[in-house]
Amino acid sequence: MENSFEKIEEIAKRLKEYTSNAIDLAKLDIAEKSSKAISAILAAMIALLFFGLCYTFLLLLMALYIGEMLNQLTLGFLIVAAFQFVIGMIFWKWRRRIFRTPILNAILSHFFNQMDSK
Repeated sequence: MENSFEKIEEIAKRLKEYTSNAIDLAKLDIAEKSSKAISAILAAMIALLFFGLCYTFLLLLMALYIGEMLNQLTLGFLIVAAFQFVIGMIFWKWRRRIFRTPILNAILSHFFNQMDSK
């Protein structure tokens, strides 16, 4: 009788260790996935910042050039602003197809590919 109680206590002890290890593994897995996602988002934001700055200076240069060609700087800036407005409206109309769906698919495939590799 005493032997079976010792076996039950040993099984309970191992079960507690197993659950503790499983919880720790889940915490580490969540930390790994979230840190990879955060680093990818930060890298994309930095790249977007640099491309945005280059694009802004390119637009400024284009506005100055058009204004110089037309002998009116304000008209050059107006033409570039109208061009940007049209581009902005196109992006707004197609925002789900251009941005939301590909980004969502990339994130989901990233997480599910990691789960399949384990």
